[in-house]
Amino acid sequence: VILDSDRPPIGYDVLSINIGSAPKVQGGDETSQVTPVKPIAGFGAKWDAILEGVQKWCGIRRVYVVGGGAGGFELAMTMEARLQKELQKCGNTSVQLEVKLVCRSELLPQHNPGVRALAKKCLEERGVEVLTGYEVTHATEKLLHCKGGKTLPFDDCIWCTQVMPQAWVRDCGLRTDKDGFLLVNQHMQCSLAPGIDVGPDNGGPIFAAGDIASIEEHERPKAGVFAVMAGMALWINLRATLLGEKKVTYWPQSNFLGLFNLGDGTCIASRGLLALEGRWLWALKDWIDRRWMWNYTLHGGLPEMAESLDAGVAEGMAKAAGSLELLKHATMRCGGCGAKVGATTLSAAMARVTLPQQPGALAQAKVAVGVGDDAAVVELLADNSQASVASVQTIDFIRSF
Repeated sequence: VILDSDRPPIGYDVLSINIGSAPKVQGGDETSQVTPVKPIAGFGAKWDAILEGVQKWCGIRRVYVVGGGAGGFELAMTMEARLQKELQKCGNTSVQLEVKLVCRSELLPQHNPGVRALAKKCLEERGVEVLTGYEVTHATEKLLHCKGGKTLPFDDCIWCTQVMPQAWVRDCGLRTDKDGFLLVNQHMQCSLAPGIDVGPDNGGPIFAAGDIASIEEHERPKAGVFAVMAGMALWINLRATLLGEKKVTYWPQSNFLGLFNLGDGTCIASRGLLALEGRWLWALKDWIDRRWMWNYTLHGGLPEMAESLDAGVAEGMAKAAGSLELLKHATMRCGGCGAKVGATTLSAAMARVTLPQQPGALAQAKVAVGVGDDAAVVELLADNSQASVASVQTIDFIRSF
């Protein structure tokens, strides 16, 4: 794995790429008011700043959401509901709030006509204007520029359009689809792009899942439900690869239940030809979300994580600054010399391993500091024999629990 900046390459036996995606945002550094919904940290900070400034608003406040998909629709509805509540809470009655949803084509194009009709009704009832046929080409400060010369002035703009992969993915030597996402088979495994040959000893199997991956001949929307289900198959196949077992074949589902939060305690449900609206649907969505998050709690089966400093270590540090006193109270992390694998077992295991070769015909490695019991300092020389990297390597036996 080649990293940017001055970081050295990282070797791997099995690699899994799960870096997600981000909305395709047009514009440059001047678009400080245009905020993509991903990464979520940036959007969260921007949303907090918007809420903090509500009491200072005056006149017309134009809040735009760019993107007519499920995410854009849900954002427009929930943001309008929250901003109205905040304005009422702080008693700011001098503001005329305008929330608008900008769509390149029709609203919710991947959902059935019944769902689109319910969505349009809810938007009209809440006063959220839908601008269809507005293809935003780029954005400058406080202004959206659309194809055909139209412009849309705004005060705050949230970007929730089609997603795109990071730029390096298309040029990394792996097969990609027409949009630049990694192309994987039904084992969630990548393959080399045509004309790329890294050799049998210079790379292990590579997997990918989530938004960054597209399953060949099974194209699906970049939605969280597909990423979650693919993650299960990925986990199984990563373990199978490491253990030398048979991998499973993943068949992605065709339909899924979409529940769109309207911000007022109601929801719209979409699945196939199904289109429903009601308050009970919000209760269902809340239950599903809470049940999912419960899986990541101690009660849901997540193992308790040890604190960075347990009470024993803290007590030892308080008693004396000496390392011996500290070690008396510290939990032993190593299994000790008795946990090391024997020479016979280690030799038998290493005999089955294909050792990677240094890249390049002239590259070489030599031991800079003598070999010890289980560690050495190895000097890696590049092809030109001018640059070198010292690598401290140690071998130990770790229990697999």
